[in-house]
Amino acid sequence: MNKSIKNGLLVVAVVTLLGYFSYKLFILPNSKKVVINYLDASYGKDIAHTTFVNSAKKSYIDAWAKAIMNGQDTFTDNGLTYYTLGGTAKK
Repeated sequence: MNKSIKNGLLVVAVVTLLGYFSYKLFILPNSKKVVINYLDASYGKDIAHTTFVNSAKKSYIDAWAKAIMNGQDTFTDNGLTYYTLGGTAKK
């Protein structure tokens, strides 16, 4: 490989990484923020919402945030179904 090909590959790699990190930081919503904002809007602002969301499993919060953004009434995590409003398990 000559020097211009190596430089071209380096430029492509840098642009790809910058695109990925830009997508992750600016376009992809933060699941924790989505759920906290939803709880605050539904039940009033409370520090307990933040504490609960920060202590919950990532898969649970991600599934909940996805359900909120899609306007679904329920969501599923690890085989259990939960209500989007409040995040409680469906019985």
